[in-house]
Amino acid sequence: MVDLKILLIGDDDQAALDLEKTLKSFGYSVLLMDNPGEDAITKANDLRPDFVLIDLSPNNDLELVKKEIKNLNLPIVYLTSPAHFEKIIVPGDKLTEPDTYLSQPFNDVELKYAIDLAIYKNKIYKEFERSKNYYKTIFEHTGAATVIIEGNTIISLANSEFANLSGYSREEIEGKKSWTEFVENEDLGRMKEYHRLRRSDSTSAPLNYFFKFIDRQGNTKNIHLDIGMIPGTKKSVASLLDVTELKRIQEAVRINEKKYRSLFDNAADGIFILRGDRFIECNKKGLEIFGITLNKIIGQTPYAFSPKLQEDGELSKTKGIKFINNALKGHPQHFKWQHHRYDGTTFYTEVTLKRIKIGDEYLIQAIVRDVTESRIAEAALKKSEEKYRTALDNMMEGCQIIGPDWRYLYVNDAVSKQGRYSRTELLGHTMMEMYPGIEETDLFRVLKNSMEESNSHHLDNKFTYPDGTVRWFEISIHPIPEGIFVFSIDITERVKKQEELLFKNTLLEEKIKKEQEKIKMRDKS
Repeated sequence: MVDLKILLIGDDDQAALDLEKTLKSFGYSVLLMDNPGEDAITKANDLRPDFVLIDLSPNNDLELVKKEIKNLNLPIVYLTSPAHFEKIIVPGDKLTEPDTYLSQPFNDVELKYAIDLAIYKNKIYKEFERSKNYYKTIFEHTGAATVIIEGNTIISLANSEFANLSGYSREEIEGKKSWTEFVENEDLGRMKEYHRLRRSDSTSAPLNYFFKFIDRQGNTKNIHLDIGMIPGTKKSVASLLDVTELKRIQEAVRINEKKYRSLFDNAADGIFILRGDRFIECNKKGLEIFGITLNKIIGQTPYAFSPKLQEDGELSKTKGIKFINNALKGHPQHFKWQHHRYDGTTFYTEVTLKRIKIGDEYLIQAIVRDVTESRIAEAALKKSEEKYRTALDNMMEGCQIIGPDWRYLYVNDAVSKQGRYSRTELLGHTMMEMYPGIEETDLFRVLKNSMEESNSHHLDNKFTYPDGTVRWFEISIHPIPEGIFVFSIDITERVKKQEELLFKNTLLEEKIKKEQEKIKMRDKS
């Protein structure tokens, strides 16, 4: 390998000179150094070599040499005598360290091969370490309680989410606890059979299901489990999602269908229920988005209201079925989609698909958000500053561009009205200057995530003005080259109506309850 800079460390001057000559004949550059100590290693760091070749006598403290030279994090070849070979290599060393050892005497070909081998081993070792750390990070920060289960049911690895879920520390779990200790008796027999079947034929047991989980305090939790085998092993990896609260909400919906229908119909996004790829239910917002009546959408497919091809050139039907099938397998889907309204008008949406279980049947819940206005705004920004300023200045919705230093680069009249500052007062100033303490709010944390991670967000935000006035805003945040684009709509009146509806429902329930108590009293008398 020409242009390789080799650091040659040796305590035999003649041997070092001979090696230097041989290495140069290979086309390498050579940096010659005497027996290293800590100062020598520091000096070697300054020389920035690509490779280290060590030829030291047995009289040197080789453990110190190895310890210090490791700090260079470079491929290394140790040249040793046969008698010294056993001393320098501890048991297992050759398998666990990316070093190469060459026993003397050796010829030029053997030396060249040892150098190439050390470079290759060092590269593979670094790739392995990166990969190991990468997957370890994913395992720990997957967002769900996750465990590795051995064939004998023992949990060999658990992340912090599982520790939090169970109430035990990882030290108390790993290598000590069986998954069976966390399962209620009514589910245990079924899950043991799944465990057995999965290890005889991985396709014979379900990949996901619900069960009741018992934590350290004896609390029972409803868990959705996703599990699969690790290929080539008897180990399985399982992710547990605590759906106790979801189960409670589902039960409340079943108890009071009217409350559910109110929430369903008054949602800000279009909500659809699909059986397979066919609509079987739709809320009012969904009908509004598509400009259609309920009887004309029930029984239809999502791609019936889509162009033949999506923007990436893929057939809408093919792409749609793929998303639906993935969702039915238990994998939530989130994607952008081009739709047609009933009158043929094209519009753009963000779609989320999630599998839900109603009774014994799995259905798909689709949440559809019309993002056409955002797309229009983004396109306008790309065309020219003049065009987007003209379009945004005249919008009733608030539009603002905030730079990486949190200064207002652009605001329209609606933002000025919403924020109660003139455009002149806002432009060129930071959010922190105009709204002291805003950096401590949840809204600012979302803005910061969008700025730093280039993520889009959509949220409803309650804003309290210095005079105590409260307004609600629906906010969309999108990363752009200049920083972030914030689109805001004043939804205060809508929130008030929803609160009034909730208040009226509460009053109605109290009235019903009182009437029921009167009837009971009357019956007793």
